[in-house]
Amino acid sequence: MEQYSKAADLFAEAGRQEDALFCLERTAQLDPENLKRQLRVAETAERLGKNAVAAKAFLRTAQLATSAGTPEEALRLFERAHKLAPQERSVALLYAEATLRTGDAKQAAILLEPFAAATVTQLFWKRSPML
Repeated sequence: MEQYSKAADLFAEAGRQEDALFCLERTAQLDPENLKRQLRVAETAERLGKNAVAAKAFLRTAQLATSAGTPEEALRLFERAHKLAPQERSVALLYAEATLRTGDAKQAAILLEPFAAATVTQLFWKRSPML
C-alpha cells in the first residue's frame, strides 16, 4: 500500500497530478477506513476539478469523522462535498442530517428544499391510479 502512496508523491512532484490522483484513489480503496487517505483523495481531486470524485471522497471522509466522534469536522466535510455537488440528493441528505444533529433544523430544511418538489412529483406518479 505504501508503494501507491510513494508513487503518488513521485507523480505529484513530476507534475503528473492525474496519475497521482489515480494512485491515491487506489490506496484509499485498499484502506477505506483511513480518514487521512480519503481526505488526500478529496483534496487532490478538488484541486484537479474532479468534482464527482472529490465529493464522493469528502462524503466518505465525513462519514469517517462522524464515526470517530468529531461531528464538527464531519459537518465541515459534508459542507465541502455539498459545495462540489449541490445537485446530488445523497450529498444534500447527508449534509442536512449532519446539520440537523447540530440543532439547525431551519438550515437542514433549506438544504433539502430543492429536492422537495421532485420528490412530491415522483410520489404522485407512483400512486396515480391512471397508470
